[in-house]
Amino acid sequence: MVLQFDELLPMIQSDQTHHKVDESVAISVFKTNINQEQSTMEFIYSQLFMECLLQIEIDLSDRTQLISFCREIYKDNKIQLNSIEEFEQTYSSNQALSWYIRDTFLSKILNKALCMQNIDILLLFRFFLLDIRQQLEQNQYPSSVRLYRSLLISNEELQIWKDSIGGFVSINTFFSTKFNRQLALSDFDYSTLPDNLQRVLFEIDADPRLNNIKPFSTINSSEILMMSGSIFRLSNIHLNDDHLWIIQMKLCSTHDESLQSIFNSMKKTLGYDNKEQMNISTFGNILWKMNKLDEAEKYYLSLINLLPNNHLSIADVYYNLGHIYSDKNDYDSSLKWYNKSLEIWMKIFKSNNPDLANTYNAIATNYWKKNDYKQAFDSFNKALEIFKQAYDEDHITVAMCLNNMGTVSSNENNYSKALNYYLNALPLFQKHLSNNHPNLGSLHCNISTIYKHLNQIDLALEHLQLALKIYEKSLPKEHPNIIMMLKNIAFLYEQKEDYQQAIIYYEKLSKVYHQTSTATDPIVIQNEEKIQYLLSLIDKKHSVS
Repeated sequence: MVLQFDELLPMIQSDQTHHKVDESVAISVFKTNINQEQSTMEFIYSQLFMECLLQIEIDLSDRTQLISFCREIYKDNKIQLNSIEEFEQTYSSNQALSWYIRDTFLSKILNKALCMQNIDILLLFRFFLLDIRQQLEQNQYPSSVRLYRSLLISNEELQIWKDSIGGFVSINTFFSTKFNRQLALSDFDYSTLPDNLQRVLFEIDADPRLNNIKPFSTINSSEILMMSGSIFRLSNIHLNDDHLWIIQMKLCSTHDESLQSIFNSMKKTLGYDNKEQMNISTFGNILWKMNKLDEAEKYYLSLINLLPNNHLSIADVYYNLGHIYSDKNDYDSSLKWYNKSLEIWMKIFKSNNPDLANTYNAIATNYWKKNDYKQAFDSFNKALEIFKQAYDEDHITVAMCLNNMGTVSSNENNYSKALNYYLNALPLFQKHLSNNHPNLGSLHCNISTIYKHLNQIDLALEHLQLALKIYEKSLPKEHPNIIMMLKNIAFLYEQKEDYQQAIIYYEKLSKVYHQTSTATDPIVIQNEEKIQYLLSLIDKKHSVS
């Protein structure tokens, strides 16, 4: 297994004089009073990241890869190599916390990987994370408590905290705190600080009686460790008389009303609603839907190295990698992974299994994007035959295949063949889709394009106008599809020398442009000039007659 530790290695090796006051703390922020989609996505991602990591069912009882990885990082550090040897020989799950608080390779690598949210490394640490969480839960601190933590942070980091007052902060690393304020302050070295750093003291109120909070527990007589991913409501930040920034916050639950709605909405969007849906592909799918393609790729490639070749989910992993590379426009790599999944599924599925058809459909789409229309058509045709066997002749999946085969035939300039597929798909779309479904509009648009190529302008106009009616009822007025329909209809009327009708649609186009563009925009000016030109042609006709 090849792991990505080039970035991690210098960070760990340079951390030989590490103190808690200057350790890295990674955070994600959710500001309830500001609609910032990116920061909200990052906040949700940080929570789902740990949730999925701790729930996916991967047997990592064999820790050989973690041990090998750690030995490679510390190959020149005899002290740490001795600790690795001890860990390999003696570790058990009830020792997780004691190993974490020791100044060894485990906490150093784990904390850096958590800061970087390095998926492949954290997969190797999954058993250790699970053991820590279990120990924290078993030894959950029993009562409400105020905790303290001193930290040195940069001016830029301090500003992020200031900007987040009233919102929520997820601390994505383990967070050690102290019972005693003075003991926490004693961690500071009061020599002169660089201008870019600030002393900060966290004052944290934590109540274990709240539902659905991350666990926290004592790790010695003076300290409590809070689980990675703990969420806090940030209530206040101020500078005291000792030039110390005080950050006051409260441990809170994901059941908090302000958080619950955003979590539920995001989980629904990502297709992840409850624990029963969790499998090893869930997290990769979440990354994919969040458009974190590089992270999703890394996750699935890590799974290939971790899972045995005969694992039931390996074909799903291959298939999902096909999706990732397709979205990255790497169609050759996408085809490789789709075909690897197909090879497995053909051995275990019946010949009429819809999953086979879906894979052929994905393969065909990649060939189409590569302009390899013959291979695309053949694969769509294989998908079509399977869908017919699995369902029936008038199923919506059959209609989608017919439409796709029509598109490929059109790309090959075989317009009669394309028209036949489109017209066979049309009654199936009309049966299964609502009258105003955009896909039905797209099919009418495809049919109109073929009729235009066949020089049957009246039929082309008929289907363009049907498409326009559908789009106007299902899409915003300024949607590109509506603009395209208006342009095409106006142009065809112009070709027919029906200038009055052409002007009607150019004027409709003008109304849309005036809502989305300025009067001086070239596209607005060009459209107005077209209207004036057609008016002049009408006048010329009238004068001749």
